[in-house]
Amino acid sequence: MGNATSNKTIEDDSLSEPAVPIVVPWDFSNHAKAALRYARQQFANPDIHVLCVLEAPNPYEIGFQWGVDSEQEAAQKCAEDFAKEAGVQHASETEFECRFGDPADEIARYAKSVHAEFIVMSTHGRTGLQKLVLGSVAQKVITRASCPVILLPNHWYESNDKQIEKADG
Repeated sequence: MGNATSNKTIEDDSLSEPAVPIVVPWDFSNHAKAALRYARQQFANPDIHVLCVLEAPNPYEIGFQWGVDSEQEAAQKCAEDFAKEAGVQHASETEFECRFGDPADEIARYAKSVHAEFIVMSTHGRTGLQKLVLGSVAQKVITRASCPVILLPNHWYESNDKQIEKADG
């Protein structure tokens, strides 16, 4: 009995890898394109969720006129721009969402809500005073995320830039 074999036919679907939920923050930079491409290439069956976070304007600023319509228009424009940037084929293969607020908080919150197994993002290479004043979104995401964060360093994008352009073209 220990060496018994079965003649059951195994369905192809049962052999396929389960979908891996991955969040890719999107800021329309070439660095974000590189992170999206990396997520597609490194996982056998990625379930990619692209998140664009727009900072809501300060309601205490002079001339503030932001409302639900403005947010919806901004989110719609963001989605349209993503479709143009990523290409229609790739845009249809991903979930896209636009949120408003602090980028690091929203990325961590969204990743948790979609049960992401990974966040894949790039750094922009800020150093010195820029990093001190602006902070690092990536650094904040690492400390707030409930899943592993894969960071593509600025130099990775630059060294792979020509390969990315070839694949896009």
